[in-house]
Amino acid sequence: MAGNFGIKVKSNIKDVSRTLSRFQKRAIPKAIVSTLNQVAKETNTVAKKELTKAMGFSAKNFKADLTIRKANKNKLYSEVRAKNRAYNLSRFGAKQAKGGVKAKAWGVRKLYKGAFIPRPGGAVFAREGASRFPIRALTGPRLGKEFQSETVNGAMNRKVRERFTPLFNRNISFHVAKLK
Repeated sequence: MAGNFGIKVKSNIKDVSRTLSRFQKRAIPKAIVSTLNQVAKETNTVAKKELTKAMGFSAKNFKADLTIRKANKNKLYSEVRAKNRAYNLSRFGAKQAKGGVKAKAWGVRKLYKGAFIPRPGGAVFAREGASRFPIRALTGPRLGKEFQSETVNGAMNRKVRERFTPLFNRNISFHVAKLK
């Protein structure tokens, strides 16, 4: 299951529209769309920073797995989405050590006993039993799970609450001035 974080407008648009003329009211949907997309972009940045802290590796490793679905005039909401993907321990600075593999998943270096790296720079594996096969890949944090954690969601919610109103006011002024 992928993690989603949607931004939906539930503010009182009627209060804003009362102050505008009928001609200027055409600017409201454009301002909402612009604001939603700007806030989604800023929220995505906050999510990357929080996920980097939580998972223990740089944002470039999961940048492609974190996407934004933009708002438009027919869809007045935007989403920041994360694929529910687990990353192999090789992405966390895994090194072959005596007795297993050392990797720094979740920001903590740990020895994974009995694990091995078959090729330099390759994935990390562990045996399922005493025999040679089967083997399984060892993974670190799941992006979707970390994305839905309280710390990441809390930071994204704070960003939305902090930025939506000022950006909406600026965008409504811009779009009204553009109509004149």
